[in-house]
Amino acid sequence: MANYTANYHLKKPLQTEFYNIDDHNGNADIIDTQLKAVSDAAKARKYFVFVAASDSPQRFKNGADHVCDGTDDNVEIAQAMQSNTVVFLAPGTYYISGLSVLTHDVVLKGVGDVRLVLSSRIQVFDKNTEFSNIRFSHTAGYEDDVFINLNGINGHWADGVNINNCAFELQDREEYVTNALTTMGTALNGVLRITDCVFFCTGTEYDLIKREITSQVYCIVTGCAAISTENGLPRSRSINIDENDFGTESRFAVTGNINFVHTQRT
Repeated sequence: MANYTANYHLKKPLQTEFYNIDDHNGNADIIDTQLKAVSDAAKARKYFVFVAASDSPQRFKNGADHVCDGTDDNVEIAQAMQSNTVVFLAPGTYYISGLSVLTHDVVLKGVGDVRLVLSSRIQVFDKNTEFSNIRFSHTAGYEDDVFINLNGINGHWADGVNINNCAFELQDREEYVTNALTTMGTALNGVLRITDCVFFCTGTEYDLIKREITSQVYCIVTGCAAISTENGLPRSRSINIDENDFGTESRFAVTGNINFVHTQRT
């Protein structure tokens, strides 16, 4: 009876057996299938890169293109974004001291439980950027009130920005505090989509967006919720979107949200 190889089960006729062309062709088919799979995987790797945190499980670190050390992890993430459209973040905590998205068509996507701890806001300078499945928080003593700043540059708009299935830990520094999730820079003039996000609130009320200078805002907010985190008890918390705070050309579509206060233009 013939033997078989360990990995791909190629047939190995015994020395006492006659050569069988069907065995040869069967082995060739198996090899062809496996080589095609390797080729397809290599092509896919041109379009995404994998980053692991310092506390990611070892199995993720073993397969990562970049492994962070827990200090200025934005350096490794920025390196990953330089040559790849999609950056996957392995489960773990990443410490961000300053991260800028300088090119268009970038996706930063968490795999599993991914947390970005910011000591400086994330800057988005171009269009078609997506943040997905990431939990954002601040370091202790963080003075800013912004997580992500959208600010087009070099004639580009920060347009087509998507924040999807993310969580934000909003910090309270006063009894009635107004924190901005996202602030619009001077060259936004584009569409921002915020979908299926959760805002963990410790203060009383927050602004979802803070407008800066003369930018126009076109914003779609769908299926988001503001949740109190104070002692595990339900509290009156709200995320505010007041169209009167923005230019007359700004437009909002706000649907299916929980504890959101949408004030239309008067």
